[in-house]
Amino acid sequence: MPSARFSESIRKDILKVQVRDREEARAEIASMLSCSNPVKVDGGMRILSSSSPLGAERLARLLREEGIVSETRPVGKAGSETGLFVTETDYCRMAEFADAFRSEAFSDDGAITTRQRRAALRGAFMVCGVASDPRRTYRIELHIKDPLFARATLLLMHAEDIEPSRMLRNGKNILYVKEGAQIADFLAMIGAYISLLFFENIRTDKEIRNQVNRTVNCDTANARRQAEAGARRGESLRSLLTSAEGVRLPKELRDAAEVLIENPGLSIKELGELMDPPIGKSGMHHRLRKLERYAEEAGSGSKV
Repeated sequence: MPSARFSESIRKDILKVQVRDREEARAEIASMLSCSNPVKVDGGMRILSSSSPLGAERLARLLREEGIVSETRPVGKAGSETGLFVTETDYCRMAEFADAFRSEAFSDDGAITTRQRRAALRGAFMVCGVASDPRRTYRIELHIKDPLFARATLLLMHAEDIEPSRMLRNGKNILYVKEGAQIADFLAMIGAYISLLFFENIRTDKEIRNQVNRTVNCDTANARRQAEAGARRGESLRSLLTSAEGVRLPKELRDAAEVLIENPGLSIKELGELMDPPIGKSGMHHRLRKLERYAEEAGSGSKV
């Protein structure tokens, strides 16, 4: 699913979310108005434009519930955006919603409820949200022209325990989240549950693959270290067996040395099983420690 398709998938989920009271609806309207492109005037009508037709559809639906009738039609170059046309009077009513909500967003007295906060973040994503294809990278962005509302949105996200980063790009304030768990929390919080399931399936698959890769890499590294240690041990024992000290070795130690030289990749337990007669792991370990001391005394230069 390309980035644009995942963004629209989230918007389709949001379209299904039902607001439960007028305060929640007005919070979403205020957020969408604050995040829309600069308002234009045409024949006495105010035009709010959005790059997303779904965003314009959502706003028009919420406005109807407030008794505000609007018309949507393509605007911009080659109809690249969707314009929402409202009367000057209705636009002033919407501006009042936005001003009141911005004041509350900066308030420390808990004036905004959890439902209002989440409605505002839904509205922000509907108008200016972008979500990357999670199969390639994890990232959700909100592109907000108004720096004051960008600050308010940042506070709203902090209240939901989501910690976005902030940057400026082409004159817009970009709030973005890249951590998988926080993106999942954001999608759940704005009600995009189908998109959340899609995202979590991809995230789980990635984590499983990463865990398998880490395990394979770890096993490979361990096998390489064991092989290198075995090679060094074999050289040390060969030097010991051909030295004057090696001639005086007890038979059980010479046998242990020869078994190890011939089977450098085996564990101590497996080496003990090849002895004649077989011995346990602790017995084989004890013989190897004795061989190590003999090798040091013979000046072989390496430990067994």
